[in-house]
Amino acid sequence: MAADPIRRLSEKDINGPELDQAPFAGEARKLVICSSPRSGSYMLCRYLIAAGLGVPHEYFNPLIIRPMAERFGLGDAVRGLTWTWRGRLARLVQPKAPEEGFLAAYVTELRRRRTAGGVFAAKVHYAQYERVLDNPTGHALLQGSVFVSLVREDLLGQALSLHVSNLTGRWSIDETVTTAPERNRNYLDNDAIASCVKSLADEDNGWRVFFARNGIRPLFLTYESFRADPWRDVDAIARALGIDPAALPHDYAERDMPAEFPPEVPDRRTMRASFLQRQERIAPAAPTA
Repeated sequence: MAADPIRRLSEKDINGPELDQAPFAGEARKLVICSSPRSGSYMLCRYLIAAGLGVPHEYFNPLIIRPMAERFGLGDAVRGLTWTWRGRLARLVQPKAPEEGFLAAYVTELRRRRTAGGVFAAKVHYAQYERVLDNPTGHALLQGSVFVSLVREDLLGQALSLHVSNLTGRWSIDETVTTAPERNRNYLDNDAIASCVKSLADEDNGWRVFFARNGIRPLFLTYESFRADPWRDVDAIARALGIDPAALPHDYAERDMPAEFPPEVPDRRTMRASFLQRQERIAPAAPTA
């Protein structure tokens, strides 16, 4: 089923059966969006879905694996997996035979039922690659893919967004709570924000090392440039896949519609100023005429 080009899809929408496709039996082009949390990757996914370039989604997040596997008839297998929790992130144990056997069946169903326009697309955070896909089954899936590296130039802004999502449990454009919210929320927690900065930098660095070790030259995109001209980047991805951008529909557009957070959440300028007040600051050069 094709996505409505006007409706703005939430992560729950992308997870649902409405975007399951007719069974695909051919050899699909593969697209991997290498990202980190709060990098704008779901906005990129929405544009790609509207363009008919696959149904990109965070398929290797355990919170998404479970409902997808249930719908694909793999419920008994996914319920039998061993899961551990590290902080707020669920992960697969380093795959043993049952885990990798499940992963192989899950990937087969994904490629069969989530390929659109001849493209199978997924977005993957580095932690998900490391914990779920760094094994023979994952490597086979990634082999021969087009890789897109999506980063956010404003790392502090990304960290503030991650911090708020960690505290509220809200990660999508709607008000859905998908992870347990903190009971005692300190939005100006300097140490927690600093930890978010480091974890996001580690994710970005993990992908850079991955690309270097595998001789991959990805298509590099930034959140800021994508927001400025989304279709320029979507067209570049199409060309990298060997698809003529002129054949794509270009009738989807988003305006800034941030999710409505609880009223106690400070605005980002306040959070940024509070964080920076506690840092050792090195001032940039003053603008020259």
